[in-house]
Amino acid sequence: MGGDQPSEIDCVLFGFLTTILYTLPEDNTLRIVVEKRLGNLLQFTKRMKNNVYPDWDDIIGKNSLTEVKKNDGLHPLQSYMANI
Repeated sequence: MGGDQPSEIDCVLFGFLTTILYTLPEDNTLRIVVEKRLGNLLQFTKRMKNNVYPDWDDIIGKNSLTEVKKNDGLHPLQSYMANI
């Protein structure tokens, strides 16, 4: 982590963190901990997203997984699929 190019570990960590940050509801404890207490991991995720996927928002588009706001009793992917 921290080199010129993302390592295999960077990619694995990015995968885990994006799953937490972009698929879990806003009121999920794990998501809250990453957002509020693990700022270094939040910033790492943002840097990786911007550097590796500068077109992230264009690819994800309007039906972004980040639209999963709160726990409505459904799995986040069920909520996402229902809104497509």
